[in-house]
Amino acid sequence: MQRKFVLALAIFLFGPFAQDLELSFYNKLSALIKEKEPDWELHRKAILQNQLIIQWVNGQQRALISTAFLLSEEESQKYLRAKLKEQEQLPESKLSKSELMGVGDEAYLLRYGGGDNRAMILFRKGDQFIEVVGPSEDVAKRFAQHVVGLIPEKKRRVA
Repeated sequence: MQRKFVLALAIFLFGPFAQDLELSFYNKLSALIKEKEPDWELHRKAILQNQLIIQWVNGQQRALISTAFLLSEEESQKYLRAKLKEQEQLPESKLSKSELMGVGDEAYLLRYGGGDNRAMILFRKGDQFIEVVGPSEDVAKRFAQHVVGLIPEKKRRVA
């Protein structure tokens, strides 16, 4: 009972701050993408508590950025492992996975066979997990680098 009260109190106190965090990150990221990728236009966005999903378009090409704001670095490590496992278990995918250096604390580039040029980058930095899907490896890497530059080195909130 006491645990539920503490949890409810934490949600009440930190909930609005969390939404401010996602909105602030969205505003910074969308301004940066508009500046660095002028050919890409915002298509859709979802700003949720502890999560942000944005889709950009350039003609027929689509790029997706999804970020999860987690409570700890350990949680982001677990989240990354779970997402990698999920992708590896897709029955139709002829997945190739390689470690990607220079993107966050830990990153992986996933490519799908069968003539599909799309690339997915799954990475974490601090207590944040990010998924970037691009129409090509080059686009996915560029968008991932934009995101990495916005994530602070220090933990952003109190759990």
